[in-house]
Amino acid sequence: MRPLIPLLLAGCLWAQPGGVAGAVVDQTGKPLPGVHLRLLTADAGSDDGGVTVYGATSGAAGQFSMEGLKAEVYMLLAERAGFVQAAPMGLATLALKPGQHLTDYKVVLTARALIVGHVVDEYGDPVQGVSVQTEPVPPEKLQFTFMVTRNATTDERGEFRLITAPGKYYLKAQQFGVPMLQRGDSSEVRTDGTQGGPFAPTYYPSAANAGAAAVVQVAAGQDVAGIDIRLIRTGGGTAARGFTISGTVTGTPDNARALVMLRYGENAGQLFQGRSTSSGEDGKFSITGMQPGFYSVAAIYSSGKTTLQSRTLDFHLEAADETGLVLSLSPGEELAGTLVLVGDAPAGAAEKRTVRLEAQGWGNPFGQAEAPAAEVGQDGQFHIANLLPGKFKAVVEPMPENGYLKEAALDGKAVADGVLDFSQGVGGSRLKITVSRAGGQISGRVLGDDGEPAVGPVVVWLVTDPKHLDDETPARASGGKYSFKAIRPGKYRILAIDVAELMQAVGADGNDDELNRKLFDAAEEIEVKDGDRISKDITAWTKVPEKKEAK
Repeated sequence: MRPLIPLLLAGCLWAQPGGVAGAVVDQTGKPLPGVHLRLLTADAGSDDGGVTVYGATSGAAGQFSMEGLKAEVYMLLAERAGFVQAAPMGLATLALKPGQHLTDYKVVLTARALIVGHVVDEYGDPVQGVSVQTEPVPPEKLQFTFMVTRNATTDERGEFRLITAPGKYYLKAQQFGVPMLQRGDSSEVRTDGTQGGPFAPTYYPSAANAGAAAVVQVAAGQDVAGIDIRLIRTGGGTAARGFTISGTVTGTPDNARALVMLRYGENAGQLFQGRSTSSGEDGKFSITGMQPGFYSVAAIYSSGKTTLQSRTLDFHLEAADETGLVLSLSPGEELAGTLVLVGDAPAGAAEKRTVRLEAQGWGNPFGQAEAPAAEVGQDGQFHIANLLPGKFKAVVEPMPENGYLKEAALDGKAVADGVLDFSQGVGGSRLKITVSRAGGQISGRVLGDDGEPAVGPVVVWLVTDPKHLDDETPARASGGKYSFKAIRPGKYRILAIDVAELMQAVGADGNDDELNRKLFDAAEEIEVKDGDRISKDITAWTKVPEKKEAK
């Protein structure tokens, strides 16, 4: 999920300039001169949508000032060699109202910590090209830091150097690419009883998981050396045993090879990593050294205008190899459908419309280069050709004014969440898309605590779930007014936030799930029906409100 506060960085611009002045200090409170400070904001008023950057350098007593700043939400970056800027679970941010001048604003940098060590194999020889990364030890939170290296790659001596913020960490070493002729190539045939599998992800000092790992603790300004990680090889009977995934690709043209794509992760909904291999001329493939987890595999063949793809196979690898998989290649299928518009049509010639399928998350088709789309005929019919397996959401372009997608249905059955699951192919299904022209509307004034129109960066959300405070872009109040259009019927929570005031109240760490839940629970519920035109004034929050008591 995206953090709440950084969503507000694209600015609400106001004419009356402001400023900020203060000092930069280290973790002990000592002034820091020579710190390069920058305030960045996505400038919605620029022609190219670029980024406006304001800068300053702290003086001998750590003091700095920036003037002529627009009312906006800024990302604050502070840089000086030997120091890091850390903001738990988010970016360091600063918000200004029109004409506001912040004084005595304190920026704290922390002396960097350094972790130095080596990665070696089972014989104590250095291993080059291994990625070493830090993982915070629970309950500590991940630090989004500037001028740090959360991961480093070992050099020819197997050495790594990690510049980080103070804290407690696990160190994880992982080799993503295997150099040629490396000792222990998994394709070797061995009869001497030794293990030749590839290296498994290894935690310091030589553990298969974080539960068995040692903790590395570093303080501000501290250098910790001698952190050596001995890699574990995959192989039968070891704690880091690697499993094999193998099978056959069918339907490949003569003497051709298919690409087998593998995705995997710790749960079925988040397959964030990937590996690939080519099938042999006999269609067989094998991927070794895989760890327990959830997997998705498919094969693709592409040559010129010909693209073939298999259906996706999902499985959970837990205690045994996954063998005997059959990936059958086939061309993309045709999806036929109908677009129905309900509600009174405006006068004039009918608009031409297109139905486009947007790939969803990690359900994306492996081989689809462009979003599949088709023009809708005058009779509402459309045909999308060469659709490869995947998961999609239907998009109608252009939507009617104040229109919304009312329903997507396959073979007469409404699709939950509007996600069309074609990961196993179209299979002759027929799609019906219903668009309503009668979306609801809500508009009104955003007021301050004094009952007058609110000024400064104010945003308004209309959501059905706390996570939408991260996933959806809010409306921005302009001149103390807001509006929402093309609203689907349903029950919503509506809330307005005075960004500058709320950020000062919650601090830079106020952008997590707990904050979202508090805001959502305290928001007023409003029901919208087809064609509603609702006028509603709301008060912008300047602090996190208490949850409303049920009546």
